Amino acid sequence: MISKRTRIATLLLCTVVVAAVLPFGVATAYLSDSGSHPPPSTGGFAYYATFGTFGPDQAGFPAVGGAFTDPIFGSAVRRLTNELPQSSSSEIYAKNGFINADGSVMYHRAPGGKRFISTSSGQVIRTGVPGNYDSSFAPDDPDVWYWFNWNGTALNRYRISTGASTVVKNFSDALGELGGSVDWIDGSGTYMVLRLGNAIRVYDVKADVLYSGSIPASYMASGGWIAISPDGRYVVTTGGSQQKHSFLIDHGSRNVSTSPVTFWTLCGSHGDLVSASNGRTYFVTFDCHTTGGVYAADVSLPQSASNVAKQLSDNRKLVQLASWSDADGHFSGVARGSLRDWAFMSVNSGDDATNGSISGWRPYKAEILMMNVLTGEVRRLAHHRSRSLDASYYHQPRVSASFDGSVITWASNFGYSGNGYVDIYAIHVGTTASGGGSGSGDSGGGSSSGGALSAAQLAVIAYARNGNGSYFGDQVSAAVAYQRVTGAAPSGGGGSSSGGSGGALSAAQLAQIAYARNGNGSYFGDQVSAAVAYQRVTGAAPSGGGGSSSGSSGGALSAAQLAQIAYARNGNGSYFADQVSASVAWARVSGQ
Repeated sequence: MISKRTRIATLLLCTVVVAAVLPFGVATAYLSDSGSHPPPSTGGFAYYATFGTFGPDQAGFPAVGGAFTDPIFGSAVRRLTNELPQSSSSEIYAKNGFINADGSVMYHRAPGGKRFISTSSGQVIRTGVPGNYDSSFAPDDPDVWYWFNWNGTALNRYRISTGASTVVKNFSDALGELGGSVDWIDGSGTYMVLRLGNAIRVYDVKADVLYSGSIPASYMASGGWIAISPDGRYVVTTGGSQQKHSFLIDHGSRNVSTSPVTFWTLCGSHGDLVSASNGRTYFVTFDCHTTGGVYAADVSLPQSASNVAKQLSDNRKLVQLASWSDADGHFSGVARGSLRDWAFMSVNSGDDATNGSISGWRPYKAEILMMNVLTGEVRRLAHHRSRSLDASYYHQPRVSASFDGSVITWASNFGYSGNGYVDIYAIHVGTTASGGGSGSGDSGGGSSSGGALSAAQLAVIAYARNGNGSYFGDQVSAAVAYQRVTGAAPSGGGGSSSGGSGGALSAAQLAQIAYARNGNGSYFGDQVSAAVAYQRVTGAAPSGGGGSSSGSSGGALSAAQLAQIAYARNGNGSYFADQVSASVAWARVSGQ
């Protein structure tokens, strides 16, 4: 039997003629300073149309599948479409769901209709793709495209490999528009936020459960959007006003809060969500009220429009733009994996006319950036080379990242003055984020020898639930988790899940973990003894217990060990409330 992945690969390998300027690979080159770097005025990559001939209507420009190295920043930029000189119909935007789960396929609305194209060659894989701009690839299956018709009741699943659709769910209320902007499926592919009738609802697509709690659809009125955070913990909305709201999701009770938290009021709807490795979710967006900077706004912190200073001081500034002409653009956050602390940005520089001067060029003008929401690191990847942005909406680059951030795409006219023309370009970023704010590789204890885990290791486990918070009901910090488990104040933390050697934990250690909840009882619902916990986890009678926390060396546990722990609840399922598989537990705990 041929697998789905094999069928997709077969589609990608169909014969296609490309002009390959560079071999396919990942872009590891970037600049990280804050200086001014104008595009070149001379040479083969001079800034068209002010200088030279490096434009899509000129001989020698890369064909579909061809690539060039950005002469300033060093990234390999690949051309994916050729629609010259037609006006664009592209729906590219912030949503990760425009690129499939493994980053190999992109949705593109061409002048001739909706299609799937390869992100490495631009090859057309499928035409006549169903759906609209609210459709989305599944984050957990590269073969799946979810789609629905506005005002219809059916949520559908389309497979790239077969070109066929099946109905996932028929709802009793009509499905409405979501705004086509930010993701409505969480990073695990489990939870969806949908507009059903006049209400915003959360749906667990794997368990086929519609959560209680209805948010009025008016929260996305007047050109706004509805989204779910990558970690599945928040519904986020924006409407015609500048107010952004979050609503907490309780997966234990399968309920959505209807009490909004207003967390940002300082600019419009351009932005995207990042659920970072520290367990918090941020909305990356502009402050177009006071500073003209880019901020990572914590969606859980209540704010007031009357207190601008508090909004700015409570949140991290990522980039200070040099001109209000640059204080516009688009963002695309990373939903999962090693780059989950990062967001991408395309800077809309409104004063960069097609034949304009590069004199007085500013830092970050007309660039593609990636920004770390925890450390503030900025990597400058390329000039997007789309000019005269005010002449047509389609001229705006509208950067879009894959779920794991390994591929980014954007639209650009490359200086061609035809109204509304753009093509799609891509950078393959890869998934390595050195210095990116995540854990750094403690080898850890927890070997398979069966010795008792140390208090420090138990504190790490206590903090690891959902990959980002304590399994104590009140979601305490790593330090508080450490104190509760160990009975002592922390020295050096113990709350990160670094990626060490990761040998499997023994049955005795898993039993000990089962008993460690709250520092004094099993996480089994009936609060059984350590011996019973051991029996449930191992399927065997205990020999020597395993309930104490004395003993071993106490380094942080590896991602592999934490994934095993996540899967150990009741001996047969994850302790995540939605009882995910071992592989999904691994992804949530390890971020891989």
